[in-house]
Amino acid sequence: MFALRVCLWIGICCGVAGAADWRDLTGAWTLDPAHSPAAKVKTESLTIQQTENTIEFTDAFTDANGKDWKSVFHCNIDGNQCKVKDQGQNAVVTFWYNGLALVMMETKKEGAYVIKKRITLSEDAKTMTVELEHVNPPGGKDVYTYTKQ
Repeated sequence: MFALRVCLWIGICCGVAGAADWRDLTGAWTLDPAHSPAAKVKTESLTIQQTENTIEFTDAFTDANGKDWKSVFHCNIDGNQCKVKDQGQNAVVTFWYNGLALVMMETKKEGAYVIKKRITLSEDAKTMTVELEHVNPPGGKDVYTYTKQ
């Protein structure tokens, strides 16, 4: 009986700890070019609305040629795919937490283009870091910094 109580207590504590692990990324974020690699964009802003289980994400940017782009999606943060409204591109994204990092896997053109983003928030919640890895085609990794507006 004691062992059962201990198992229940550990399960309850772990469940609460797991629920408390996520960091709320809600806000308006702007790319900080001084703390990011030479970007292929002139400007970029992210607007995020997040709950413990869902995220609504708007990414608006102007590329180096002056063309405006916008991606919008609303997804669960449970590892299931959701579709992206990405100016005519057939894309899906998947979100899940790995510790305090929110991981986003984006797939375009039926797997021909795959990127993985690992999103973390600073302790003071004023800076967001996005580690971007090119999975397919294989490529390097970049780290981008965004500041909260």
